[in-house]
Amino acid sequence: MAKKRTILICGNYGAGNFGDELILEGLLKPLRTFPYTNIYITSRYPHGEGKFCPFAPSSFRSFIRSLFTGNLIRLIIILFKTDLILFGGGCLFNEGEPASIRIWYSHFFFFRLFRKKIIIIGQSFSPMRERDNQKKLRTIINGALRIFVRDSSSRRYLDSLKTQAHISVLPDSAFFLEYHETTHSLLKSEREKNLLLISLRSWPDIDEEELITKIEQLSRELYGKYFIKSQIVVLQTGRNSDNEISNKLYKKIEQYSEAPPIAWMNLKNMEALYQRAAINLSMRLHGAIFGITQEVPTRAINYDPKVENLLTEIGLTNLLIQKSDDILQKTKNLLQQGEISSASQSRKIHSLASRAIEYKKFLTKVLNSIK
Repeated sequence: MAKKRTILICGNYGAGNFGDELILEGLLKPLRTFPYTNIYITSRYPHGEGKFCPFAPSSFRSFIRSLFTGNLIRLIIILFKTDLILFGGGCLFNEGEPASIRIWYSHFFFFRLFRKKIIIIGQSFSPMRERDNQKKLRTIINGALRIFVRDSSSRRYLDSLKTQAHISVLPDSAFFLEYHETTHSLLKSEREKNLLLISLRSWPDIDEEELITKIEQLSRELYGKYFIKSQIVVLQTGRNSDNEISNKLYKKIEQYSEAPPIAWMNLKNMEALYQRAAINLSMRLHGAIFGITQEVPTRAINYDPKVENLLTEIGLTNLLIQKSDDILQKTKNLLQQGEISSASQSRKIHSLASRAIEYKKFLTKVLNSIK
């Protein structure tokens, strides 16, 4: 019988972020095709498909806590039997959030102490100004077996660091997920597409009051002219949740809304919700990605370079709404061009499937090399 390999997927899972969970689902998909594989996932709770793995300590306080809870011992035991680590997900090494670099560099350093093979996948990287952060990033890049970034801008930045890393571009692993044709056919025949889905987040460079005013205008007109109701979807719960900005908006558009803001649910229920959408307006990147993969006419609010970089990579920059854009006009256009827009999105997404082949071949090669 073939040796059972053990894979640890490391990322910010179990923290209430829909995007991170969508990334995780994408990473799990190709792993399901490999026999004899144990999967552990760093998370705050046991995941349904993988086994629970504690986070590595990233400060003196968290080190002491992990000793008392026994999590440090659990992590060490898991690492001793781990064959490969997938460092997956989003924008973990982000200078805009200093704690993020400290936390994930600590994980990387801890894993390297155990001489583990590490693949970085699905990351965006932005230029770092702090010399210490640049040094940490070089250490991470040079210590990885292979790096898959999700846009060409990230690759150009990593290339500028003049490391010895093998870097490839592979769009976000959420695109590994397939569109559910049976669900789509059932819902399309039974449910009217009559919702404007809205997902927002707070961000330092965004004027919240101005944004809310623009969306209030959009919500009012879509309801008045087309009887399209608004539904706010909270895609980040728990710590740093989107509840505050979502509730602010809801107070303005309550009379045009189907229900108060709802928190994201499991993937199946989210598919059902998005299939009722006539339009998807998202400030959360993975709210936009999910709408695109579900063939819902989508507009993505460009609040951070990672949004524009990713949509540029997959040839869908026409979906972007810039800070100064007229949200009402750019979104209303989707009603006339909805079928064309969703068909165009669909063609782009289906063409991405072939780009995941390189990653799967490399993963197969690495797993087969494990003795």
